[in-house]
Amino acid sequence: MRLKKIEAVISGSVQGVGFRYFVLNAAELLGITGWVANLADGGVKTVGVGEEEDIKDFLIKLRQGPPLSYVEDVKVSIQDVFENEFSTFEVTFN
Repeated sequence: MRLKKIEAVISGSVQGVGFRYFVLNAAELLGITGWVANLADGGVKTVGVGEEEDIKDFLIKLRQGPPLSYVEDVKVSIQDVFENEFSTFEVTFN
């Protein structure tokens, strides 16, 4: 099992359109743990840990977004990790 950690900042029309709950649903379906939150600048940030193939699928979902959103850009960092620091995936509030 190869665990990966993704950190992604999504910009565009991504607040007020159900984006965080779209991310939560995608993460739960893919078995990814971590969190998602709105940013003060209008973007959304997510951090997740999962198996390599699941992280790739998660990134595809992040670039797609829910129907009412418009994803302009996704800044991504993916790293190898050896243990999962999260037990669930949750929507957090900054």
